[in-house]
Amino acid sequence: MNFNEALLAHVRWSLQFKEAIEREETLDIATISASDACELGKWLLGEARAKYCSLDAYPDCVVRHAHLHKVAGQLAQQINGGQYAHAETMLHDGSPYTEASIELGIAISRLREQVCA
Repeated sequence: MNFNEALLAHVRWSLQFKEAIEREETLDIATISASDACELGKWLLGEARAKYCSLDAYPDCVVRHAHLHKVAGQLAQQINGGQYAHAETMLHDGSPYTEASIELGIAISRLREQVCA
């Protein structure tokens, strides 16, 4: 995985949540809440750790990624509970989920800048 793929991996989540709301699907909350279960998490805790753990921006990526999973788990709970309108608001600008997503994107970008410097 490279940095562009890492950024895209976390962006895709919002689309998956929107689709789950539209289709009224049930989501796997345990997997969504686990920061080591997704492609980005595996990369952060594997290849990225091996290459970048000494960089200042790396720990922030790991923390922000874990926080995003926590908030995403809460969003999945709303979807599974049939609270689709509330779940939809959780995807709007300024919500904890979108803020966590933005913060993770910034953290990944900072790590990329440190690597490329």
